[in-house]
Amino acid sequence: MLQQFVVEMGIAGIDTKQDFKLWAKDQEDILEELFDYERGADMPKVSTLVSPFFHKDLPLVGLNYSQVAHNVLYKCPQGWTTQLRMCRGIVFDRAGELVALPLHKFFNAGENPETKRLPGKPMETLEKMDGHLGIIFWFNGCFHLTTRGSFYSKTAVFAGEMLQEMVERNNWHEAEVDHLTIMPEVIHPDTQVICDYGGERNFTLIAVNDIRTLETLSHDEILKLGKKLGLRVVTRWPFTLTEQILDQIKDPGVKNREGYVVRYADGRTVKFKFQTYLAEMRARKLSYSYLMLRFMDGRIDEVMRMFPEEILPEAEKMLADLKKARRMRRNIKLRRKYLYDLVPPEQSTPYYRTVCRNFLRYKK
Repeated sequence: MLQQFVVEMGIAGIDTKQDFKLWAKDQEDILEELFDYERGADMPKVSTLVSPFFHKDLPLVGLNYSQVAHNVLYKCPQGWTTQLRMCRGIVFDRAGELVALPLHKFFNAGENPETKRLPGKPMETLEKMDGHLGIIFWFNGCFHLTTRGSFYSKTAVFAGEMLQEMVERNNWHEAEVDHLTIMPEVIHPDTQVICDYGGERNFTLIAVNDIRTLETLSHDEILKLGKKLGLRVVTRWPFTLTEQILDQIKDPGVKNREGYVVRYADGRTVKFKFQTYLAEMRARKLSYSYLMLRFMDGRIDEVMRMFPEEILPEAEKMLADLKKARRMRRNIKLRRKYLYDLVPPEQSTPYYRTVCRNFLRYKK
């Protein structure tokens, strides 16, 4: 289906994101069929859920799910069709031939129906690294690297330079890996999210897919490949029960780690994140005062699009609380008190109260 989608874009001469937006408006029926998408009430158009990206010099097109999918589909998980979940940096040539097959979109434990009731025994538990995903593939006689949504993102550019150094240093051309999609986590000061890796600049190999068989290599196979390519390989943990992982992520003493990626025998891949990591993420990225300031400077929509999926529902609830204060038909003192009471007393500082007053006075 995705191959046909790429072919249809080629026939229509689509080679920019703007071209795609204009073309897709009149292709809803076709796109719904190609993506096996049944649009229910309050669900977005399928054309808004996929975001193709194009190579400037090579006949390559990548597919990524859009910010709309990120922001909306957690409310209607049936919208995450198999085809849309594959749009996580998958790359085709313009004839529709598969070039790179990254991991499909997968979810946090408890985030949607498929991750709420999990098997008791994991098949494989790997450390979840906290950087940016790199997608390495062979095309037209050399290795290339893209990120999930662009051949030319900042990370794709400097990680591509890192890749070429590794290719030459470790003689990748003799490794017979042109049929593999190699996925490292790019660890670099510019890819730091929460965890601090001390200025390290390196790749950690986290997954490999074979585009001939469409299968994911086992960790043992990845270890052998990592040795051949001179790449560090992500740590595998010897958990035998899902319950052990759930206990681990609650440990308040864990610092500077994101979590685990767990593969199950039934094909599910699930993320488990440490509660300490999520707490640090909220502390850095989410507060009522921050949301009020972004509302007043006109950047609230942009900010909401950038929130990670783990905290987006909480961010939307907090924003709804703030908008409620602006709609209240009460005197100004009661509206202020409502905002002041949204945070614990120790957080209702003079600075916070000043932001609240400015927020209520702000005329949008």
